[in-house]
Amino acid sequence: MYRKTRITNIVDENAAKKSIVNEDMAQSDEEEEIVEVPVGVTRSGLCSPDVRFRLMIMILLWIGASMNFMIINLFMQYVPGSEFVNFGIAACAEMTGNLVSGVFFTKFGAKMTFALGFICTLIGGGCLIF
Repeated sequence: MYRKTRITNIVDENAAKKSIVNEDMAQSDEEEEIVEVPVGVTRSGLCSPDVRFRLMIMILLWIGASMNFMIINLFMQYVPGSEFVNFGIAACAEMTGNLVSGVFFTKFGAKMTFALGFICTLIGGGCLIF
């Protein structure tokens, strides 16, 4: 559902100063722009149970990936060898991983890419532990 409405504020994008001009001020050279805005987004759109469930799953996946990244970087200083070389190799591995995950995402989709990523993380974590 959409309803038509007028834009009430116009932003002047001059580099020197930016000011908001209200609709009440007469501007003969500007035409009022009519736009369509969504109505009832919270009733059936953003707050529907399916969207909430997917949002929670996405948040959990994001937290898991971020924690893995931070923990690996935290324990990188304890890996035997030169710290400079270890961080350099980790940076190269991260760049390669980002490129490969982008290719996987376009070819296999989000579900398969996250599954492969967590399997690789599990294998890498197992190698670090043992």
